[in-house]
Amino acid sequence: MKTRPEGGSRGARERGSEALLHVAAAIILQPDGRVLLAQRPAGKAYAGYWEFPGGKLEAGETPREALDRELSEELGITVRRAAPWLVQRFRYPHAHVLLHFFRVFEWEGEPVGHDGQAFVWQTPGRFDVAPLLPANTLRPARAAPAAGLRHQHGRRSRRGSVSGARRGGARPRA
Repeated sequence: MKTRPEGGSRGARERGSEALLHVAAAIILQPDGRVLLAQRPAGKAYAGYWEFPGGKLEAGETPREALDRELSEELGITVRRAAPWLVQRFRYPHAHVLLHFFRVFEWEGEPVGHDGQAFVWQTPGRFDVAPLLPANTLRPARAAPAAGLRHQHGRRSRRGSVSGARRGGARPRA
């Protein structure tokens, strides 16, 4: 997940001398409940840490538009069905981020690490990779459902694909 300052209407908001970075993050779900984690590549902040894929919002971009763009650029997949899930703030020593988490239920293509990152499918509550990027650790007291949304239950098809979209069939690159 990339976290760079941005400008524009959805960009960084000033909080004293610190900008608030808006970030879209993907919880990519397999039908069995496992989620995709990516390892940050060498040369980036927090290299070697595991994270949910995603990145910062560009100027004028909505969180969903950023999600679609980032997953295409970072993983080479096209999101077919996703729902906003949680919004969470996190303060790093170098940045203050507002993460917009989405649950991704359907996508097209196989994840490929365009930045050379490794991937692994993990069961929530039983991750066996470490360390996890601190902002990607759910902290319920500070997380809130996405504004204006009701809890949504995604209906899952028994079919393996919808219009050629992958339903959890993607394999990790290690």
